[in-house]
This record gives sequence, structure tokens and C-alpha cells, in this order.
Amino acid sequence: MKPYAAFFCSNTANIDRVYGDERIARIREICSLYPEIITDKNYAAHPECMEHVEVIFTTWGMPVLNEEAINSMRSLRCIMYGAGSVKFFAKPYLERGITVVSAAYANGELVADFTLAQITLAAKGYFRTLKSNGYNNAEILPRIAPKGLFDIDIGIIGAGNIGRMVLAGLADKECRLHVYDPFMPEIDAAEFGADKMSLEQLFATCDIVSNHAPNIPSTERMLTGAMFESMPTGACFINTGRGATVCEEEMIEVLQHRRDITAFLDVTHPEPPAPDSPLLRMPNVFLSPHIAGTIGREVRHMADYIITQYRRIRAGEMPDGLVTLEKFDQLA
Repeated sequence: MKPYAAFFCSNTANIDRVYGDERIARIREICSLYPEIITDKNYAAHPECMEHVEVIFTTWGMPVLNEEAINSMRSLRCIMYGAGSVKFFAKPYLERGITVVSAAYANGELVADFTLAQITLAAKGYFRTLKSNGYNNAEILPRIAPKGLFDIDIGIIGAGNIGRMVLAGLADKECRLHVYDPFMPEIDAAEFGADKMSLEQLFATCDIVSNHAPNIPSTERMLTGAMFESMPTGACFINTGRGATVCEEEMIEVLQHRRDITAFLDVTHPEPPAPDSPLLRMPNVFLSPHIAGTIGREVRHMADYIITQYRRIRAGEMPDGLVTLEKFDQLA
């Protein structure tokens, strides 16, 4: 018999956005799918689903249910999360032995592609020479001869899935790679042709620093003004990780008098920046509205990933994207 499955999502429009008719049809081929979407408001009205559901498919908007509701799902075996971070809901399920699979890796592939593009543009001095709408950075900012993506030092902060994908994307370039991650063994860094450094060494050494650290208590505000002040002339800082890992007011102070340094920020804290934030008016700061991850039609990539992993589970194989209690506190 097909396993009994249901979509859980408080923002029901996200199910169509991420899965769509084609992917939902593929799920129906392998599961007996409950006809309604379960939300944080209606779950009590669907006791049959709550009692018998074996597989939950979900995405952004997974309901955060109370202990009684979670305990009522006595048949639940796995949750397939077609999005990134599961930290806001997953722990009570993991503690009950329920399998949780995340599409964070699929989302991370696109973040890595975005980062590699930013690194290439930064190395070529692209943003420092922009001319548009009467705004000429080449006249406003100090003239710094671009070094190009050859014989430069690039530092990666955080060697999770995304950080490792960025390292892999740079491994065949003629540049020196450095990484900061207290959980990454030296031997793993060496596989990418990288060496491990302290944060202080990384900032003081690297022409480009790319941040992929998760937002956990130990990383909050760990990137200080002193680190930015130590950056080499013409250095670039890229943040597609989390804004809360940066001492933002200290970074701003440094960037205001070190116009030779450029910052590319896809994330800030708060997000978006406050209307009076200097970040919005600084010519050496370039902001994008958290678009490094999956957007537009790219979100279907996460549904494809989740369906593939569920097929692996059905075949008795170990899925990729498995979330574990042991590494839960290190998750973004």
C-alpha cells in the first residue's frame, strides 16, 4: 500500500509555488495524499489526517505545532522539508525518532553559484567602476587597480554545505584559499587546497572574504570592526550568510573611512536595513535583497530534491539532506 502523506504549510500558496501540479502529481504516484493542506489553524479539524499521516511534505511555512498535536501524529515517520533551515520546527520531531530531510543542499547550490559570481566580479573590480543613473563609482571611490581572479588570497568563513561548494568552485583557480571553521578538520580543508586560519588572520590576509557562517549563539557579532580595519587595501567582503554574524555598526564605521574596501551584502541585520541606515547611502556598499538562495522558478529545484530523497527512503537507502540531533545546534 502507498504510504499516507499530507502537505503541511500555514502559507498554503507556498505549496503551489514550490511543488506545483507536476510535482504534486509525482508525489501522488508514490503516496496516498490527503486532499487538504494542514495549517497551524486547521489541524485540529483533521484528526484522521493527524492520526494516520506517515509522511509530511512541506516548505516555507511548516506549522510549529504544540506537543499535544505532535504526539497525536502516532504514525508519522518522516518530514520532507522543501526549503532550507529546519531549525524553527524540527527538534521535537527528531527527539521522537522521526526522520527529517531538508532541501538545504539544493538551496545551497544556488547560493554558492551566486557567491562565485560575486567573487569573480569583485576580483575584477566590477562594482567599483559602475556608471549608472549619473552615479559614477570610478570618480567617487579611490582608484584601486583590480587584481583579477589570479594569484590572490580568498577566505571562506564557514565550511558547511555552501562554504564547501564555494571552495570546490574555486579549487581549480590560480588563487590561494583559506578557511575559518572550528568544526572543519585540517585534512578536509587540504582536500580543497585550502589552509585553516583564525578569523583575525583571514581578514588580515585575504583580498576577498566570503561569509557563510550560520547564525547561532557562538557566531553572533563575531565579525568585528577590528577585523574589517585589518583588511588589505582594496579588499572585498561578501556576505550571503547571516547579517547577525557581523557587528554591523563597527563594520559601517570602518567602511566609512576605508573606502578602498568594498562590501557586497545580500543579508543584513536587521533585514532589510532601517531606512536611516548608512548602508543605503555608502558608495562602497552594494546591497541585494536576500536573493542568493532560490527565487522564482528555482524553488522547484527544492521540490525535485525532496521527492528524489523520499524515493531513496522508500527504496531503503540513506537520503541526502538528513538532519540529525547531533549536529542540530550547528545548523543555520
